[in-house]
Amino acid sequence: MATWAPLRTAKTYIVGLLIIGFLAFLGWQVYQYTQYLQYQHAPLTIAGASFDMRVVSSNPQREKGLSGTSTLNKTDGMLFVFEKDDTWGIWMKDMLIPIDILWFDSEKKVVYMVKEADPNSYPHTTYRPARKARYVAEFQAGTIERRNIQIGDQATFDLSDIEEQ
Repeated sequence: MATWAPLRTAKTYIVGLLIIGFLAFLGWQVYQYTQYLQYQHAPLTIAGASFDMRVVSSNPQREKGLSGTSTLNKTDGMLFVFEKDDTWGIWMKDMLIPIDILWFDSEKKVVYMVKEADPNSYPHTTYRPARKARYVAEFQAGTIERRNIQIGDQATFDLSDIEEQ
């Protein structure tokens, strides 16, 4: 009987670790979901595809962007809204995944793009358009290629229901 006691203790230890791991994973999923919900959302359509965009228009939200995001669905993204046209820069601080980036002018036409922006490019690289833009959109890496998005493509999105942040 003495030989079973250590085995039972090891099994209990392993089961305990599995339960703790599962609860940590579940907690992380709940945290990610609440982060997703804290944003206002707007649909964006380009190249025949629709995306659910988290809209950010305040400086703290823009500075954070998608930092810390571990996954991004093919139909999700983030839309940065600025008050005026400029050559708005995007960095990859605290990014965990590569992304595609599109810059739109005030008429919502693509004026610049970056494919597969690398999380390891920070702090040495700030991605900046050659032309002034009003909006910047970030998508799952591969979206530009998959949708065959080109300079000059027209996007549609409505920000009239978005409240000042």
